Amino acid sequence: MYTIEKSPNGYYDRCNIEITYDNKVLRLSQGGSDPSISCLYKDYHHITDISFEISKEETKLYSEFDKLYTNIITGNILGEDETKDSVKEKLETQRKTTLHNRIVKDGIITIYSDGYPDEYPNILRIKKDEDKIILEFEKIEGKYPKPHYAINVLIRLEGSPTQEYSIPFYHLYLRLQNIEETKRETEDRKRTRLLM
Repeated sequence: MYTIEKSPNGYYDRCNIEITYDNKVLRLSQGGSDPSISCLYKDYHHITDISFEISKEETKLYSEFDKLYTNIITGNILGEDETKDSVKEKLETQRKTTLHNRIVKDGIITIYSDGYPDEYPNILRIKKDEDKIILEFEKIEGKYPKPHYAINVLIRLEGSPTQEYSIPFYHLYLRLQNIEETKRETEDRKRTRLLM
């Protein structure tokens, strides 16, 4: 079972979002105006790579990540109405850009973190399977110190070579502000409830 928890962010009255499944935590937050996404094991062990799957059975959650995936794959980075002819033409042009072809290849989205030097970034790859969205995080070690227990990908809204592709992530983060929390009951709370 997936659990969703929110905690105060400190920016613009928004929340950090933590999605937990299979002893892994996917965290979406905002630092200043920039969204970031990270992943770690709940029991905090050293990682250089980790993947997080969002199953189609988690309808609302899957729908939001599917929207992110589809908008980036199609080049619809602003999330516009694709039925309009002007939008169709715009998306066709976007898909032909060098930047789009660097980020999207063979149905896989590859995002390099803006938080580290180009030689050893953290990398996020997003894939879509028949019934799930898979987020794969990879940490490239180098001279710059990185946390042992989490892999963070910062996606800058400004000052990044890929900044226009930060928009779908920012929209995802904003949409997830409205998702309902589903905190997992602790064993103590379960026992207390059963005894009442």
